[in-house]
Amino acid sequence: MSYEDAPTLRPQLRALVHEVLAEQLGPDAAQLDPDAPVVRDDAATARRIAALDALALDGCRVLALGAGAGDLARAARRGGAELVDAVDRDPGRVQLARLLCVLQAVDRVSCFEGDAGLASTYADEYDVVLAFGTALEALRPILPRVAQNLRGPLLAELPAGEEGAAGEGLAAVLPARRTLVEASGADGIAVVACASEAGVLRRHLARRRATAGARA
Repeated sequence: MSYEDAPTLRPQLRALVHEVLAEQLGPDAAQLDPDAPVVRDDAATARRIAALDALALDGCRVLALGAGAGDLARAARRGGAELVDAVDRDPGRVQLARLLCVLQAVDRVSCFEGDAGLASTYADEYDVVLAFGTALEALRPILPRVAQNLRGPLLAELPAGEEGAAGEGLAAVLPARRTLVEASGADGIAVVACASEAGVLRRHLARRRATAGARA
């Protein structure tokens, strides 16, 4: 018997993922491909993955807050992250993210039910923190605590030309900033990387440029 002929549970697993997608997303789930690297390929997800592509993730420990179905967590792992912790408040989304990791054979991504606004979520040290959507607002009151265990940049989204409370809070604790994805479209949202020092940002961006040059 060849490897291709060996028994597999992938059809059953794929069916289970479709079932969970239907529970989470309703009729829209029929349009989604659970085998695709990005299951929910909307404008916001594309923007966030483009920001990840601007970083050197090789060997990094990444924390993805408000991880949902885990598209960004899996993308970070595929992009070279050593490990990824994906946290979401919705237990159904956590279950879905775990199933997608198994179906797509993405290892070293751990999916947890948790709250971005709790200090206990940041007990470990991370090189990169992804705080998109409502996660940024949730962690804002404890941002100094988050920064204590952050060895690299925090990625967030800000409206173009408007700091707001979230942007001001980031600037106070993580003053170094680099725009990774410029604002475009009707929402005018930019993705920024914030860190304690400009040198921290340069190291995370320069390593990627140097690696790309070495492969050219």
